[in-house]
Amino acid sequence: MPKKLKRFLSTILLSYLIIAAFMFVMQRDIVFKPKKSMAAFSNYTIKQYGFEEAIIKSSDNLKLQAWYRKPGRPYLPVILYFHGNAGNLSNRINKLITFA
Repeated sequence: MPKKLKRFLSTILLSYLIIAAFMFVMQRDIVFKPKKSMAAFSNYTIKQYGFEEAIIKSSDNLKLQAWYRKPGRPYLPVILYFHGNAGNLSNRINKLITFA
């Protein structure tokens, strides 16, 4: 195998290993970035679109906050929207209004 090709492949492998090690060490910070603080539901403009707040208690006493809006007509579907791993519902108000 030519020396240049060996050096190139070694560089690629070393770069891959460095990136993989970085991602392994930093995986919590890369993947999971929740925003823990959130204002009271009454402070958000989403209420004027017919949304209501629902607090759901899990079996391990965790309080989950949900916003719910009944469909406009009886046979319309209900959309279950998960906001993802970063932020919280308050960061997705514009998307919720679009669905409403």
